[in-house]
Amino acid sequence: MKIQTAALVALLAAPLCASAEPLNTTDQTQAVCAQAATLFAAGQYDQAYQSLVPHWPLPEEEILNLGYQTKTQLGMVASRFGPSLGAEHVESVMAGKSLVRHTFLIKHQRHALRFACVFYKPADAWLVNFIIWDDKPQALLDIGA
Repeated sequence: MKIQTAALVALLAAPLCASAEPLNTTDQTQAVCAQAATLFAAGQYDQAYQSLVPHWPLPEEEILNLGYQTKTQLGMVASRFGPSLGAEHVESVMAGKSLVRHTFLIKHQRHALRFACVFYKPADAWLVNFIIWDDKPQALLDIGA
């Protein structure tokens, strides 16, 4: 069984939400991703994506639609995974000075999901570039990817 939702995002010239503080450090990006992962682990998919809206230069409707798609896909298999046990930070990886990925395990009683946020820094502030989750935590061990 393959379950995957990926929101691959080309950077757009869309403005960020004026009320959002810019993300200036990788620690701030990790905190934003951790908040989304925690909400995701709690089954609050809409809120997880909503928490990223201020830092993601996409139309809000597109981002919120990802929450709906996630809820639909995971709703079909939730009973197989068992109750949620939370989110666990696994790694953060930098590529140069302008790209960082934070990866979390979304832990359930009988299975784990992989959840990752990628941020891009075109100039002074970090932006959400894409979010991905899947049911392949073994890929974190470089096996069965």
